[in-house]
Amino acid sequence: MKKYLSQSVLIALVITNVITLFMYFNKDVQNGYAQAQQTFKVSFFSGQGEHWKLDNYAIVKTNTSIQRGNGKLTYLGNLNEIKDSNYFKYSFYEKRGEKNEKLVLEGLKTSNNGNISLLENLKIGSIEGPIEETDKNQEPVSYYLEIEWVDNKGVRKKEEIPLESS
Repeated sequence: MKKYLSQSVLIALVITNVITLFMYFNKDVQNGYAQAQQTFKVSFFSGQGEHWKLDNYAIVKTNTSIQRGNGKLTYLGNLNEIKDSNYFKYSFYEKRGEKNEKLVLEGLKTSNNGNISLLENLKIGSIEGPIEETDKNQEPVSYYLEIEWVDNKGVRKKEEIPLESS
C-alpha cells in the first residue's frame, strides 16, 4: 500500500508539472503570437484647389512598412490649357505641428523637345518603405499636395491643395 501511495504521489507530481509547464509555454506562445500579428491601417485622402482635384490618395501602414500614393488627379480647367505642357511636378507633404514638415512622395515629368502628354500621365505613383518612428507617432498629421506645371503659354503655375480624410 505504501508503494502504491508513493507511486500515485509521484505520478500526480509529474502530471501537475507537465500541466504547469504546458500552461507556462502556451502563455508565452500566445503572447508571442499576439505581438507578431500584423496591424494594417488604410486611410484615403482627397482635396481640391482652383485648378486640380485629387481623389483617393492612400496611406497604408503596417507594423513594419508604410505605402503612400495611387491617387487620381484631375485638371478642373479647360484641358486645352495644359495639353501641350512640357513640365509637371507633384509633391506630397506631411506636416506635424507648425515646423515639422516632411516630403513623402514626389513625381516629375519634363520634356525639352515637345509636350509630355500631361492628360495621359496624371496617375500618381506610389512609394513604400520601412515605417519610421515619426510614422508610428500618434500626433495629428495634416497632408497637402503641391502641384507645379507649365501651361500652353509657357507660364509656370503652382497650386497647394490641403488634403482631408475621405
